[in-house]
Amino acid sequence: MSYPPIPYGRANFRRIRLDGCLYVDKTRFIRDLEQERYVFLIRPRRFGKTLWLTLLSAYYDRCTAAPRPLTGARAAGSRCGVSNSE
Repeated sequence: MSYPPIPYGRANFRRIRLDGCLYVDKTRFIRDLEQERYVFLIRPRRFGKTLWLTLLSAYYDRCTAAPRPLTGARAAGSRCGVSNSE
């Protein structure tokens, strides 16, 4: 049995998804985040802050062409004209 690679030291959500790396889905916390008025992300170094922000960027960016939908539904017909090259 082969496991997906662990993306140690990588903080780009889109790249992790494209490469098929191991990822713990935290999209269920977005609803909790949206109910807060102020958000202050304080965590130790190497604790996933940048990865969380790139996940939020991919979730809210209608121009991102995700390889697989985050929540099962993808916005169709996005014509943003923005290149998401990494």
